[in-house]
Amino acid sequence: MAESTVFDLLYDEYFPFRLYADYMLGRSPAELAVDFGLSENWITERIEAVRLCIEKQVRLNLVSPAVKPVPFVSAAHTAGAQPRGQQI
Repeated sequence: MAESTVFDLLYDEYFPFRLYADYMLGRSPAELAVDFGLSENWITERIEAVRLCIEKQVRLNLVSPAVKPVPFVSAAHTAGAQPRGQQI
């Protein structure tokens, strides 16, 4: 069995990356929109989001607005904190 690369895994598991990869291989957003039955504008937005993630190393969270994001808590902020369930 061949080893999978990160790009293979992303292509198979993360739809926006698949769109980006196909776009980089020469497919147009219009072609991708027809293939997947989605609007060309939506396809273009996802391609741009992945491009930013890869080229600018920006992390974007493309989840439903109904999902509340988990806040980031730095290690410095929690250095003196007791583990949950053991607070005094």
